[in-house]
Amino acid sequence: MNATPVRVRFAPRPHDPLHLVSARTALFAWLYARHHDGAFILRLEDTDTADEATGAAADVVQDLRWLGLNWDEGPEVGGEYGPYRQHERMEIYHHWAEWLVAQGRAYVNEKEPTIRFRLNRDTVTRLQDELRGWVSFGAESLSDPVLISAEGLPTHHLARVVDDHLMAVTHVFQAEEWLPLAPIYCQIMDAFGWERPQFVHLPAVLNPGGSGRLSQHRAQFMYQDRPVDVVVPALRKAGFMPQGVANLLLLVGWGYGHQQEVFTLAEAAPRFRVGDIKQGGAAYPVHKLSWLSGMHIRRLEVEELAALLSPFIEAHGYQVDTNKLVGIVPAIQTRIRTLHDGVKFTGFLWDPDFKPGPADAMIPKGLDGPRTLALLTAVYDLLEDIQPFAADTLEHALRNIIQQEGLRTAQLLDPIRVAITAQPVAPPLFAAMQVLGRAETRQRLAASLEVLQEFINRGSLH
Repeated sequence: MNATPVRVRFAPRPHDPLHLVSARTALFAWLYARHHDGAFILRLEDTDTADEATGAAADVVQDLRWLGLNWDEGPEVGGEYGPYRQHERMEIYHHWAEWLVAQGRAYVNEKEPTIRFRLNRDTVTRLQDELRGWVSFGAESLSDPVLISAEGLPTHHLARVVDDHLMAVTHVFQAEEWLPLAPIYCQIMDAFGWERPQFVHLPAVLNPGGSGRLSQHRAQFMYQDRPVDVVVPALRKAGFMPQGVANLLLLVGWGYGHQQEVFTLAEAAPRFRVGDIKQGGAAYPVHKLSWLSGMHIRRLEVEELAALLSPFIEAHGYQVDTNKLVGIVPAIQTRIRTLHDGVKFTGFLWDPDFKPGPADAMIPKGLDGPRTLALLTAVYDLLEDIQPFAADTLEHALRNIIQQEGLRTAQLLDPIRVAITAQPVAPPLFAAMQVLGRAETRQRLAASLEVLQEFINRGSLH
């Protein structure tokens, strides 16, 4: 165990929605902090005042909470090293920039005008990375970095170093794209005489096919014939479970053997080790996202899942009956993979003006219209007295009809399904009938029988 308590930060620049590449960095940093009983710090690099105007910072905070990543210090939480938003720390950055100028390690460029750090290009910067070991970089090709811009705003070169030191950050998790800038960070830290934190530069996230880096801009994937942006808000809107999204991110470069892929954050934290992160680029396994989301849906309590489904159903204009929703959830829980799927599986419950499906869809293969009409009429009569009106007794009674009439299962159950739901996708039939109730089920059957009779009559006229 380290003598110094582990303190890990995630410092996003909230200009755009939280991308999955950045979300993975946050997740790995969070897991490392939790594994070592350390502190996870959220710091917003929001020196651009436009972030406040667009509410981008608040969106990032919301996205992280949705993923289940809580922080010990940061916005909305506070902490002894705050403030944790860079636009509230301007005086601190200017103080240290002026200190570097006074020490001769930075200078004022009057032409721009900016304050620039005086980079030493004759030295080789060596830093220890917990994933890669010792790495070395020269600074010959780098220009003197700007510390304070012409607008008087601190750049990330200065602000990150100052904040990491003043907030006692011990470990910095960041994408490997930051490695070429390591000489700048390290030389500024050394110029202050401060101890460097430990680094973990995470491997690149590749496109699903493994060819090229996953773009931070305009990256999309197709789900159910719809394009979905590779950003957290889009996945949330698409109905993916946050546990499933976090689980997917966990699999991008981290492997806990090959025996387990489904994790909660609580399950992953004690197992998480930097040594299990692959050094090569890791493909974003988008094909697993819906499966993982579905696996985490199965772990929910019935009432919890019903509460999550309700807003998605209501967004389609339906008025949800909570009792009916709770009643149908056990029948659909293993069939849905996103919260949006709940709409297509429960839509038949909410239409106050039920309209039967097309008559030809009620007639199964191998039967004609009159035979189907007779069977559905027999079912209508049977349902009047069956007790109790529950899934198991309904199944027993209907399977008796199938056996007595010498039918295939689909020849009776499919017409009933179309007759009472008017949709091709529905939950298990017997559960659907139970939730609808005796009166509603028979009322829908009666309406469908009329449609089927009219269809048969029209056919007899030709």
